[in-house]
Amino acid sequence: MDLLKKTRTATLEDLDRMLSIEEATFSSPWSRRSFELELKSPLSYYEVLTLSDQIVGYAGAYLLEDEAHIGNVAIDEDFRGNGYGSYLMKHFLFSLYERGVRKATLEVREDNAVAIALYESLGFILEGRRKNYYNDVKKDALIYWRRWGND
Repeated sequence: MDLLKKTRTATLEDLDRMLSIEEATFSSPWSRRSFELELKSPLSYYEVLTLSDQIVGYAGAYLLEDEAHIGNVAIDEDFRGNGYGSYLMKHFLFSLYERGVRKATLEVREDNAVAIALYESLGFILEGRRKNYYNDVKKDALIYWRRWGND
C-alpha cells in the first residue's frame, strides 16, 4: 500500500509531533514556547510533511518582505534517506515563492553533509560562515542563500 504523502501549513495542533522530531534531531532543540511563538506569528510560515496523516517532518521560516530566513527543517529519523527532506523542501520553497519570497537563507552545521547536499541540490549557494554558531558542539554554521529572479 502506497503512503499518502502531502504537505500542509502547520498548526498549533501539530506542535507535540513537531517537538518530538525536533528533540530527536537536534542537540539544542527549540523550546515549546519558541515554536508556539513562531506558529502564532504572522511573520512566520511553517509546513509539515505527512505520510498517511502522520507528521514525519516540518520546515519553517521567518518572513520579512521578500526574504525568508529558514530556521527549522527536520525529518523524523525513521523516515530519513528516502527523499522526504527533498520533497518537503521543494514544496516549502515553492510555497515561500508564492508568498512573494525572492531570496531565502539558512544556516547548516558544517559537518551535516546530508543537509548540505540537499540544500546545494535545491540551488542554495554557500556565502558565509559563522564561527562556533553551534556552541554546544563547537561547530561552525555555513550560511547558504537561494535567490529567484534578478537580484
